[in-house]
Amino acid sequence: MTTNVSDQYRASQAAGGVGSQRKCWHRDVLRETTTSAFANTLFSLAFTLLVFHGRRGIPIFGPGGLERDALPQCFMVGLMSALIAPLVIRGRIVGRKLSYDLAPRFARISRLYLRAAAFAIAAMIVGVALQVVLLAAIFRLDLDFRQALAFKALFGAALALCVTPGAILSSYRLR
Repeated sequence: MTTNVSDQYRASQAAGGVGSQRKCWHRDVLRETTTSAFANTLFSLAFTLLVFHGRRGIPIFGPGGLERDALPQCFMVGLMSALIAPLVIRGRIVGRKLSYDLAPRFARISRLYLRAAAFAIAAMIVGVALQVVLLAAIFRLDLDFRQALAFKALFGAALALCVTPGAILSSYRLR
């Protein structure tokens, strides 16, 4: 027995439908984005503690300046945001912990790595420029250690919030 598309659509709507599955998909993207922001905030805090370990009067520019930390921070936050979250969602779908009739078409794993590297490089370029502009605009010459720690934590979270949803959604296409 064959059914037409409108009968299939009505049946899917009665069972929760395409709209509810899209809401679940967006909820998963939101969950992974939030997790990524939290993890990258902790990563930024740990790296700032490691590099500046309680110094007073951290200069913005120059030797030992806070802007020198921008390059590795932006690259690593971009890479982790663009790689880990899509792999987690992929693992949930493959492990059938998430099931969608609109199951995403997976990018090949090698393309996923290339896409993550591209996101990391883009995050590094834009993030470093933005961080230098923000540091120069907000602070004068030196930062207290607490100010540096707060700035790096907030910037790491903001960068993850910008990169992660785009990386997830570009890695998968809904049918």
